[in-house]
Amino acid sequence: MSKAKGGAATPSSERRRQVALTQAEVQQTRELLESVMTIAAHGILYRTGQMLGTRVVDEARGGDLQIACAGLLVERGWALEVTFFAQKAQVAGSLEAKTSEEPTCHILRGLIHAVVAAQGVGVLSVKEEECASGGATKCTFAVSRGGRTP
Repeated sequence: MSKAKGGAATPSSERRRQVALTQAEVQQTRELLESVMTIAAHGILYRTGQMLGTRVVDEARGGDLQIACAGLLVERGWALEVTFFAQKAQVAGSLEAKTSEEPTCHILRGLIHAVVAAQGVGVLSVKEEECASGGATKCTFAVSRGGRTP
């Protein structure tokens, strides 16, 4: 019998605990949500990305916020490369990309929203205009002020 034992969780240690998911596990989770909730699943995944993005923003320290956050997203395996521009973001090697006719990077869309919103630009709309799932070389997200992102 194997047993792993950790110390009692304290508020400060709970913040440092992290769980790693594989690309397959992220895709299986999305597929499960889509099978039960169809299009509503995309909103849940997007909101999940916003929640995760808030933590990324909190952990980004010093210098340019977008560059620091892009580095953390790559470091955590969400993408191989992330680049922010004035009104868009591009992602190469998205963890969420899979063969599909529709954009599939809903968590990344939420992550990008959180990073851009942290700069105090107000309500944002983030739309995935091109997706590697559909054959594009990079996922391209349009970021505009105003509106609502589903």
